[in-house]
Amino acid sequence: MSNDLVGKVVFGPATMDGIPQPFTITANGVNVNAQSVPTELVYKLNVKVKRLHPSAAIPSYATDGSGCFDITAVECVEQKDDTATYRTGLAFEIPQGKAMILYGRSGYAFNRSLRLATCTSVIDSDFRGELLVKVRRDDGGIWYPSAGDRIAQAMIVDAPHVKFVEVDELSDTKRGEGGFGHTG
Repeated sequence: MSNDLVGKVVFGPATMDGIPQPFTITANGVNVNAQSVPTELVYKLNVKVKRLHPSAAIPSYATDGSGCFDITAVECVEQKDDTATYRTGLAFEIPQGKAMILYGRSGYAFNRSLRLATCTSVIDSDFRGELLVKVRRDDGGIWYPSAGDRIAQAMIVDAPHVKFVEVDELSDTKRGEGGFGHTG
């Protein structure tokens, strides 16, 4: 096997239900498939992170199956009305062509009615400042995260620049110009 397959998940033809079937590949003498790829074989993107505060926690994944990594609070710098702003003590160098998307933590939303004030945030690849996280209470409660608590989760995604081409007509679709609620 060539070394260019080591660490890659290779999919074969789809089954009747449209799910692609993984080929079994041998990597470093170990037979693996896409459902059981050991962590050391999964491609990982290097993202540079600068610790700006001695208590800052480098982001990590809570489980092997986590889709996002956790962001931890260093300190609350402002609490006003139903919002609180936290320092993370971290600055990131997101690779060009990528963006970091910041999401609220589902446990806080379901159990505490706490969400990101922006609902979702996009951290651009050319931003080098400290990541701040602002949260909002939707139920008027008084509980807010403390220093050391995981306050958000994030993922790195592709963010290609696209070229917008002005045209006189767009292609027809079954939906056409049907707007909100049009599909049911």
